[in-house]
Amino acid sequence: MRRLARSGSFLSSRSRPPAQCEPDATNEWAKQHTHRGGFDDIILLNERGEGSECMSANIFAVRSGVTLTPPLASEPLPGVTLQVMIEELAEPVEERPLAPEDLSEADEVFITSSTRELMPVERILDRDLPGGASGWRVMKRLRPQLRAYVADDVRSAR
Repeated sequence: MRRLARSGSFLSSRSRPPAQCEPDATNEWAKQHTHRGGFDDIILLNERGEGSECMSANIFAVRSGVTLTPPLASEPLPGVTLQVMIEELAEPVEERPLAPEDLSEADEVFITSSTRELMPVERILDRDLPGGASGWRVMKRLRPQLRAYVADDVRSAR
């Protein structure tokens, strides 16, 4: 990979693997396609051309102060971290289909997963997203909330 874990470049692509691929073959195709393009991950589009997910993470976009994520009807990974982000944290999240423009023109884009927590997206195709010390305000506000939620959950499981 070109970059390591705290930042990333992402590719949104309409191209698809051959129609009769097994799920593991589809994931392998996505990895190869992504890395050949010099990206760290890929934003997968569903059959309607909506942003759905990354290879193993959910995606969030912030536009005009509203935090957006694809609904389950857009076929994202129905992960635990996604559920926590939507239901438990003190940030309203609007679930709606995300057009590629919602992502490429967003003020902020970040991904979530159990292994990556929250990770900023620095670039989508040829557009650098706002970042740096003043960027990713929503993600930076949510990260400590997610960590506190996980710590509380671990404590209560003991």
